[in-house]
Amino acid sequence: MNEKHWLAEMQLCQLRILEDFNKVCMKNNLKFYLAFGTCLGAVRHHGFIPWDDDIDLFMRIDDIDKLIEVQDQLPSRLYLQTHDKEPEFGLPIARIRDSSTTLIEEDHCNRDINHGVYIDIYPLFYCNENSVRMKITIIESFICRLFIYNAPPSNKGHISKIVSNLLLHLLPDSQKKKIGEYLYWKITSQKKTKYVSNFPDISQGRYYCDEWFGEPVMADFEGVKMPLPTKASEFLTYYFHDYMQLPPESERQFHHHYLFADFHNSYLKYKGIEYCKFHET
Repeated sequence: MNEKHWLAEMQLCQLRILEDFNKVCMKNNLKFYLAFGTCLGAVRHHGFIPWDDDIDLFMRIDDIDKLIEVQDQLPSRLYLQTHDKEPEFGLPIARIRDSSTTLIEEDHCNRDINHGVYIDIYPLFYCNENSVRMKITIIESFICRLFIYNAPPSNKGHISKIVSNLLLHLLPDSQKKKIGEYLYWKITSQKKTKYVSNFPDISQGRYYCDEWFGEPVMADFEGVKMPLPTKASEFLTYYFHDYMQLPPESERQFHHHYLFADFHNSYLKYKGIEYCKFHET
């Protein structure tokens, strides 16, 4: 399968997940917003950015909690993945996976988790406006992410990797899990302020105006109406600056490290073959 055909199949699979997810949200009055490159794609291309290989959403933390309560309303092939439900997943975000498909990523290839094609849901939560408090939160979010994932970050530099490995070896896994879960609760349980953030943006000190995420504004995304942030232009300007300007052709490429994909067969078929190769079976 050539790259263009592969990407088209990937996007189609992700779009189907999004459409089914949207139906459950509409039925239960749950709000979400297209985020990051998906939001940019809706505004600039009325669908996927042609070279984009994922779908990203924002959802307020309270609505994620409600989604967990009604997850049985999702089609049987779809699976709501969280670090509480599947500890080896290890990310402080949620994913909706299509269990009838396969998508193996380099960072997760040795983890015994659901490896279906997915869309990402980034939790929106209030964050402290005080600069000192924000600096503390940045450190806490780094430790939270590290202990929940239980492995050093692969893209934060040499010093970060050394510090991460030191922290990981100081405590037993059970203690790291408790600390990670406590920090996740602490970070996402701030009282209402003028600003919101998400994982992983909070670990970089990046936050947004809460008013950008009020009543969703509907826009075309691949021929389907999907919700954008209330002030999508402000968000996109903040995140991408001159967002209507196309990047150089050299930068129009995938940004994930996928090892293997099968859009027609369940990931379960490939355990011990394409993932968990070294686990006992």
